[in-house]
Amino acid sequence: MLNKKNQTSVGMMIQRCHKWRQKRKQYIDQARQTADEIERERLLQLAEHYGRIVNAEQSKIDSSR
Repeated sequence: MLNKKNQTSVGMMIQRCHKWRQKRKQYIDQARQTADEIERERLLQLAEHYGRIVNAEQSKIDSSR
């Protein structure tokens, strides 16, 4: 039972990680299309934030496997 619960937990973590990767890509794409430097910087900072979240979550996933 514990193993099944762990697999479900890892599955949920993978789903969250995927969602955050998509968000990061979205912000990077928006930054590439934006002419305003301040808005571009804000979007890139958001993308960097999601990148850090993804890295932390990926570390948890790797240690769970």
